[in-house]
Amino acid sequence: MTETKTKTKSAAKQIAIPGTRKKATRKKTATKKAATKHNGQSKMVRKTAARRRANPNLKTKGARARSSKKAPAKTKGAAGARFHVVTGLPRAGSTLLCNLLSQNPRWQASSTSPLPSLLRVIQQFLSNSPEVKSELAADQHQTELRVTRMLRNIVGDWYSDTATQKDVVFDKSRMWTSQAQILEHTFPGARMLCCVRDLRGVFGSIEKQHARFPAFGSVDTPLDSTVLQRADKMFSPTGLVGMPVHGVMDLVSRKWPNMTVVQYEYLVSEPEQCMRSIYSSLKEPWFKGHDFDNVESVATDLDALYLNKFPHDGSGKVAPPEPKEWEKYVPDSVSKLIMDRYPEYNRAFGYTV
Repeated sequence: MTETKTKTKSAAKQIAIPGTRKKATRKKTATKKAATKHNGQSKMVRKTAARRRANPNLKTKGARARSSKKAPAKTKGAAGARFHVVTGLPRAGSTLLCNLLSQNPRWQASSTSPLPSLLRVIQQFLSNSPEVKSELAADQHQTELRVTRMLRNIVGDWYSDTATQKDVVFDKSRMWTSQAQILEHTFPGARMLCCVRDLRGVFGSIEKQHARFPAFGSVDTPLDSTVLQRADKMFSPTGLVGMPVHGVMDLVSRKWPNMTVVQYEYLVSEPEQCMRSIYSSLKEPWFKGHDFDNVESVATDLDALYLNKFPHDGSGKVAPPEPKEWEKYVPDSVSKLIMDRYPEYNRAFGYTV
């Protein structure tokens, strides 16, 4: 019997149809792989179930990915970088600050940005559009979510090329002082680095550039050629300096929680200490590579648009200007009028006559 079985098996092997052995082998291998995969998945499920019993709030990898899509980090734009702004007064060191921020290879600081003005135009359109009002009437919650998502994506897409390479983006514009609420609503937690300066120093810096080449300037009437008239226009509520002053004081009066004040005098006299305080407010680790003796300008503002009256440079060694340099260009009577116009501003930031 043993020999018969052996011969039968041997014969069966000899008459096997070509290819059946390979098929059988593949089938066996596939079955084995499926079993292994099933066992592996079963082990994973058992492990996940055990971890969930130990920690009911645990999220799996897939759940974390899904939740991150639904609830992106508060200060992050669509492209993923954390978003903050640089704002404040003209001639108050915002360009220098952006140059210093950009020394950190993880950060990107912009030149003067169109974003806050663009958001204001969109705000006006949305508030007056009959179609948007119709959507509000149909579903207020959904419409507000759509608008918020749209605003966030506009900002995120503007920096989509940069944000793939940088961790933090700083958008610079004086207009952010009047768009603080939209900024907070769209990017909760975004900080406003607000540049301020003695108002006499601001106007003195402008007059210094005007004195360099007075043939260029806004001279609609003969009075516009006087320093008093130029000061009156610039410091009016809608003026070049007056408007951002009003915006800054609005934030101060409301004790805006996400505002970091950057005083020009402190920035240029103690740059490292000032920058360390900025890092602290941003909750970012200090970058040891800052070079305050060799600052490179990253600004791309077209100064000719402003008749080169407001040069955007901020390069070289960080150093304070000559004390009370404005006295060379601004009469005492005009300086007094400037200080008297905004007493709350002077008290808030410690500027005295």
